[in-house]
Amino acid sequence: MSATSAPGSLSALLRDSIARHAMAGRTALVGAFGEVSYAQLGASIDGFAAAVEEWSLRRGELVGIVAGRSPDAVEVFFALMQAGACPCFIEPRLAPDAVLVRMRAVGMSASWWTRGTRRSPRRSPRAEWM
Repeated sequence: MSATSAPGSLSALLRDSIARHAMAGRTALVGAFGEVSYAQLGASIDGFAAAVEEWSLRRGELVGIVAGRSPDAVEVFFALMQAGACPCFIEPRLAPDAVLVRMRAVGMSASWWTRGTRRSPRRSPRAEWM
């Protein structure tokens, strides 16, 4: 799966919008973590999307994002979209077993866990991306 967006796709439209806001020097995200510019957001999305290449995901494959509200969660969501996957948020306060039950229920084979989130030792190596 390529880390580039298909022309006319939602992902391509988002990339174009991020680029326009970055050129204008605008701030993308503000919170307890501080501020993230659109330039930083775009660079992080591209970095995460490149890392997704190592996962050998199929186009449209469901990938869970076990994360709270953070820049990493937004960046990974858009990176997975850009790479052609179907990202889905999963509540980070769930126990690892509960996450696995939800993943299995929808046929999800990979997940991304933010730093500091509980981890399950039973996940496959594909689900260890950070």
